[in-house]
Amino acid sequence: MTFGLTMKRFNSALFPAFRQSKSPVPKLAQTRSLIYLNKIHLLGCVGQAPQVREVDNKYKIAYFSLATSVFFNDSEGNLLKKTEWHKVTAFRAQAEYVEKAVRKGNYVYVEGSVQYKQYINKEGVEVTATNILANFIKATKSNKQILEKNLQETLEEPPKQEEI
Repeated sequence: MTFGLTMKRFNSALFPAFRQSKSPVPKLAQTRSLIYLNKIHLLGCVGQAPQVREVDNKYKIAYFSLATSVFFNDSEGNLLKKTEWHKVTAFRAQAEYVEKAVRKGNYVYVEGSVQYKQYINKEGVEVTATNILANFIKATKSNKQILEKNLQETLEEPPKQEEI
């Protein structure tokens, strides 16, 4: 299986210790386990107003739900939409940004990692919860605001063409 980069070039680009090694087994792999990647990028709409809490008067934690959608055609050619909901958690500076800039309906970009937690609910059933731990958040206007701006620009009188 080839992905454009060979594993040797991929490893040497990411891990300088691999480039310096003369051994068939890189030094990094000889001394400790390899590094893994847990990263996610989401772009979607905020479903509810974010909840922000302060912990021990030291730092803030923000929680909000984010909807991402995909569009596809079914076997009969009908356009369908599937929406996934993500629980996002932000800490410290990102939580303060969420408190100031993120509102229900905002279009938001989130970069972070995925965290899974298992717990036993009230009925005694083990449940797995998925959460996104945000490292970076950027909010834009809501879809409604974007549509209103586009509509307003459309309704304005078009510029006159110059005569040649």
